Amino acid sequence: MDDYETATAETLEECRELWFDDGNVVLQAGNMIFCVHRGLLAQRSSYMKELFETISLTPPQYQVKYKSLPLICINSSAEDARILLSAVYDRNVFESALSNNQQTFALLEQSTRYDFKDLRAVVLDALTPYFPTTLDAWSFAKPSVKEHRPFSKRGSLIAFANIALHAAPHFLPAALLKFICCNDISRPSPVWYKGYFRGKVVELSPALKTAILRGRSTLDQIARTKIFSRIWRTPLACTPGPCAVAKKTASHSLARDSDGIIKPFATTLDLSTGWCNVCRRIMEDDWQTSMPHVWYELPWVFGLPEWDELLKDAPPPRTNVEVMDIACAMECEELWYPDGTVVLQAGFMRFRVYKGVLSKHSSVFADMFAMPQPVEAGAYEGCPLVVIHDSEEDTRAFLHALHSPDVPRAFIDDERLALTLLRMSHKYAAHKLRTTLLRALEPCFPTQLVDWEARLRTLPERTAFTTAGAIVQFANIAELAAPHLLPAAILALVPFCAHSSGEHPFGLATFRGVPVKPEHRLVRAVVQAREALDAVARTEVYLEIFNPGNPDCVALEGCDAARANAIAALADADGLISPFAHTKSEPGWRPEMFCGTCRARLERRFASGLRSEWKRLPERLALPGWDVLSSQVQDVEMPGP
Repeated sequence: MDDYETATAETLEECRELWFDDGNVVLQAGNMIFCVHRGLLAQRSSYMKELFETISLTPPQYQVKYKSLPLICINSSAEDARILLSAVYDRNVFESALSNNQQTFALLEQSTRYDFKDLRAVVLDALTPYFPTTLDAWSFAKPSVKEHRPFSKRGSLIAFANIALHAAPHFLPAALLKFICCNDISRPSPVWYKGYFRGKVVELSPALKTAILRGRSTLDQIARTKIFSRIWRTPLACTPGPCAVAKKTASHSLARDSDGIIKPFATTLDLSTGWCNVCRRIMEDDWQTSMPHVWYELPWVFGLPEWDELLKDAPPPRTNVEVMDIACAMECEELWYPDGTVVLQAGFMRFRVYKGVLSKHSSVFADMFAMPQPVEAGAYEGCPLVVIHDSEEDTRAFLHALHSPDVPRAFIDDERLALTLLRMSHKYAAHKLRTTLLRALEPCFPTQLVDWEARLRTLPERTAFTTAGAIVQFANIAELAAPHLLPAAILALVPFCAHSSGEHPFGLATFRGVPVKPEHRLVRAVVQAREALDAVARTEVYLEIFNPGNPDCVALEGCDAARANAIAALADADGLISPFAHTKSEPGWRPEMFCGTCRARLERRFASGLRSEWKRLPERLALPGWDVLSSQVQDVEMPGP
């Protein structure tokens, strides 16, 4: 069949953000077309793989084409197809989609329809907290759904339940339960099964309407006969008087809906007052023993298959992918696309990927591919061969992050991976990836005082970037790749200098079991910072401790002793003090040891001194000011397409 580009030019619209110059297949959804890569889609989707294989078996004269490329129509709206393909190609688009109900629902439906298993798994992972499948994860607060703003409206619940019916049935019990708990449907009416979602009227499917009608009456029966049955029965050892009043109150409280329906998963009883000890203990035992059984029966309550059957097709809980440990041959199997348009070689490893994907995410590669290639340029299997001077592991991790935008999602859980991608994204000007990394790293190396204090408070529970080795590795990279995070990194290294030696300025620091070697500039900056910060602590932040002069002091001897105690507590092993080692809520001294007026003066000086000195922190560390450091980061950021 002839190329019908001309015939359809007026009706088809090319999606510029998903139109790759080296794309080799055109997908059509509605009046929108997308020029994308067969190999990438086939690797991620078994449906697409089979579709492309079928098309390849079709004789050329019967293939529909657009600009000489195969044109394939898919059964999706233009917007849904755009959301799906954007998530496949772009990490930032994918993660932002998960914060938007409409896009999340589209991703769930489309990834299920076209069998993008990795995308579907991440979407389900993001939805699980809102629609739990275990009793432990269910919140007993009333009404629980209102704690989760994305699903606080009836319309969003209806839209989700309709999609979950075929795309995620294991979420249906919790979704229907939330609908019942948050809606008084005492008088069944068509209006109760409708709502507004994104400005449009949505309505529950007939099957789900039936499930809700069945579920509400069954749950009421279970609540009365199993969970709260003791309210209507009196044990022999009960103290009748007080409990009679408590039971009457409880009965009215439980059945407060206009039709008297009890919703066991949205209701709790206050057993703290009014009950005798016997009834209180019996009620608590009934609750604890009955609720697990009722949760197990919840699918049956709504006429759904059992939990085991519902969960059969649900993906297992996701774990972070350890990109570094995946073994490869000379041709990296996981990053070798048969229709790739460029081969990158790092060390003895080759990767066949797409010029379009690299150019989209990296301005360095975009500029490289835009330049005319010399005649003697290398080639491999008919593709341009580009040698890059990075390790095999670093290149593999970087390309994996560009080509699989959902893996890994939590960079910060793997310090080595985060540092590798930070260095590579800076080197190759992959600005979106770098921005995502910086956003994940900022809680560890804050630029605001309030965030630094939050870091100190959560330090005992943190696992990432708490050791000297990890912080040194970050600081070595941050000087170029994240200069605005360098002050906090230097500050975080100060405590490791106590009792250190010239040979090991931060102690025997290691990273992943290997000794780290800090840059000389970093060592000099940290050592100078210790002395400068000690002077600041004594003359600015803790001035009231070292220079007492409060004429209103009412306990002179006691406050003098408290000051001596505070100085001993604040100093490190070398007798130096860091003003940023403590927070306003935990200033490093014992406030109760001072009289009221001295304590107030200390706290005011400490709070104002911290704020003032944080603003001057880069200057104290011989670095440009905060504004300059932030501008250095913004200067390299580029707007998206």
